[in-house]
Amino acid sequence: MYFIYKKKKTGSVTEFTKVDKSSKVCLFGCNEGWIPWILKQSLAGSQANSEPLYWHLSETEIIRELEKDKDKPSGNALIIDLKPKIQDRLSLYEVVEAWGHSANGWSPVMLRLKALFVDADPAKFNRARFTRSNTETIGPFFSLYYLRGTVVGGELQGTWNLPGPSSTNSVVLWPDTMKYFSEVAQQILVG
Repeated sequence: MYFIYKKKKTGSVTEFTKVDKSSKVCLFGCNEGWIPWILKQSLAGSQANSEPLYWHLSETEIIRELEKDKDKPSGNALIIDLKPKIQDRLSLYEVVEAWGHSANGWSPVMLRLKALFVDADPAKFNRARFTRSNTETIGPFFSLYYLRGTVVGGELQGTWNLPGPSSTNSVVLWPDTMKYFSEVAQQILVG
């Protein structure tokens, strides 16, 4: 499950407040998903962007677009509840950056995440409002997805949804895509 939070940093402590306590938001999907919507904003006005296309959404771009209205609750952090069905453990991660390789109608996507809680006791924290110090967050972590969609002439094509469940639902990365994601991850890990 995905949520939008408003975060406010004071010194080394960041306060997170869930913007809309009653509903989750979509991370993917061309009509409602934040990742394709932010990508669409970054491509605006550029007809040169076509598959095969390597793209990157920086932390600054993500925050800027989240703070805009977009007919949705305004915040400045995308948070993933990694284990929403497990009631006795809390695992919340913040989406920091996104990279993608759009080609042949598909877009493998890699997210860089920062762990806010990893299997924490939910009784000790309020999911609607909590604080984390710099020393309590860990990362980077990476998460890979495979989306049905691409970029042609600077426009998003396809649904930008995850494929339906199947026995081969894993992310299949061709050598050029794996090389791209590996190089990006290596730069972050080495610093």
